[in-house]
Amino acid sequence: AMMWVGHRDGVAVDADEKRRRAEEKRAGVFADELAKLRRRRAALEAKEARLLADAYALTLEQRSRIGSVSSRERDMPLRSMALELGMAVRVNDRSMQTQMHDAHELVHGFPQTMAALSEGRVSRAHAQVIQDAGRVIDDPVDRASFERIVLVEAERQTVPRTKTYARQRAEVLDPRPLQERHDTAIRQRRVWVTDLDDTLSALTIVGGNVYIHGAYHRLTTQGTTIK
Repeated sequence: AMMWVGHRDGVAVDADEKRRRAEEKRAGVFADELAKLRRRRAALEAKEARLLADAYALTLEQRSRIGSVSSRERDMPLRSMALELGMAVRVNDRSMQTQMHDAHELVHGFPQTMAALSEGRVSRAHAQVIQDAGRVIDDPVDRASFERIVLVEAERQTVPRTKTYARQRAEVLDPRPLQERHDTAIRQRRVWVTDLDDTLSALTIVGGNVYIHGAYHRLTTQGTTIK
């Protein structure tokens, strides 16, 4: 029972409490509806992945029937399919080729992740980080074990945390020697400029962490000194 100092104060307190409970209830409804929508979106993303994977598989069949040794001619089925699909959804053909390849890899290489996506237990972004981290695991049994472990985390964690965990687990199962992994990664070094709004641009450098941290420290020191 609630004790009130006076009738008027009691009515005010009672009204505030009712309003608070009603707003909490609405927040709960919003949360439930959002979760349902996200599950439906994940299921649709899974359907789209299957469609793109089927389209990619068809281009592989078409490629196998081409007798020419010319790589340009053998790539025509994929390029043609990517162009048609891309035009349908206003995506350039290069990006569509990448999406088709990723979908094919997800469907055939990560069946547990694909099932979780279809059931709405994880988002497409969660599935992507699992796929990105796990593609270095060649052995199907090891990859299945990797999926099983990481999916437990993915179903209760954010995408960034899942990404970190997936990378850690993949490193344990990666069959390549550390030096080979470093040599492969270092070939991804590059520099590019991204134009932003209001006449600004961003310079992005990808390279060995020792050099990148060194460059960042040097720039920070110089900037602080000048300021």
